[in-house]
Amino acid sequence: MKRTTICLAALLGLTFVACKKDNEKQPEQTQKIDMISIKGIDYPKDSILAEFAKGLGWDTSTFYFDQTHEVFILKGYDGSLLPEKYLILKDK
Repeated sequence: MKRTTICLAALLGLTFVACKKDNEKQPEQTQKIDMISIKGIDYPKDSILAEFAKGLGWDTSTFYFDQTHEVFILKGYDGSLLPEKYLILKDK
């Protein structure tokens, strides 16, 4: 009797230990979105680049956005393109 009681208590103890409870707070996984600023308004970088590429029929790897001058620059060329000519942007 004593042996079965000890075994039963040990079994119950193992059962409670095996049930892992998630009482700890999981760190929030926040995804940082890269933003670019055009005429003082912030836009998601991925969306702007995708829309620009779609409008011109180019791949996004053929150009980049120069934040200091707020223009698109074609890689390997000296020219630049104004975003307001090719994109519909919000008014301030």
